[in-house]
Amino acid sequence: TLLHLAAAAAVLRAARMLTARTPARLAAFGYLVNPLALYLVVSGMESTLLGLLVALLAGEMIQLRQGRTSLVQGRTALRVGLLCGLCMLTRTDTILLAGLILLGALAPPLGRAVPDLTSRLRGSFVAGMTAVAVVLPWLAWNLWRFGSIVQVSAQAHRLHSLSNTSGDASGPSLDALAMAGRVANHLLRSLEARTGISLIIWV
Repeated sequence: TLLHLAAAAAVLRAARMLTARTPARLAAFGYLVNPLALYLVVSGMESTLLGLLVALLAGEMIQLRQGRTSLVQGRTALRVGLLCGLCMLTRTDTILLAGLILLGALAPPLGRAVPDLTSRLRGSFVAGMTAVAVVLPWLAWNLWRFGSIVQVSAQAHRLHSLSNTSGDASGPSLDALAMAGRVANHLLRSLEARTGISLIIWV
């Protein structure tokens, strides 16, 4: 519950950077009463924490695009990297989101004088290495203990899905297809949690 309230506050903060007070409050209220978000709260899923982290990361990205902050600033780079790392620590498939954030941070902010490209690249590199430093110990532990960087729960679901297929359909190609479906499913669940649009692919 506290994470959900904190996520709504982060949504309000991010929306307030883009629009007036009333629309921002409506956006935060819409997130707060979203039935799917409330379901995730009572289910105790990691998606509630991810919602908070993504909302905080969105606020950071908005400030970067508006030129209020820059990855050239050491604290900003560390903060963005920490949030990206925590997102990946919560859900590994958010590596795609983290990559987009770091690439987007290289673009010059709107209507502002910007540091040279080398400085922006250096800041993005610092943020990326910070994210790696956050998530790498967990990935290394998973690899050493379970033989894969994929979460045990994801592997269990994949194996369950494969067990329901016919015996002649097994093999590396099906493994890759099942894993791709799981990744897409996770991403679409995140999209549904943010927008209420359901595009879930059941694999």
